[in-house]
Amino acid sequence: LPLLLVMDALGLKALWRARDAALFAAINAAKWGPYAWLGLIDSTNMTTAAMLLPAAPLGVWLGLRVDRWISARRFYQVFELGLLLTGAKLLWDGLKPLLG
Repeated sequence: LPLLLVMDALGLKALWRARDAALFAAINAAKWGPYAWLGLIDSTNMTTAAMLLPAAPLGVWLGLRVDRWISARRFYQVFELGLLLTGAKLLWDGLKPLLG
């Protein structure tokens, strides 16, 4: 995460986004074989994916708007707060049975 702050300061945020897009596309493409082998590619899943597909451009548009609206530093502060809260919730869920 700190590397993005450096890339942003150098004016290379677009390059970072392009690298991320290529990386995630490659990772997701690599999942097709195992998913097919496990029998997870069926008409139900493909129908659901097709129905959700129109939401993708909306997500990209919203992401770009948020990117222009909020600084990278503030984004990571909010992101890390979310991670902290999620970790605390998971820790609580794990400890609750032990505490009675």
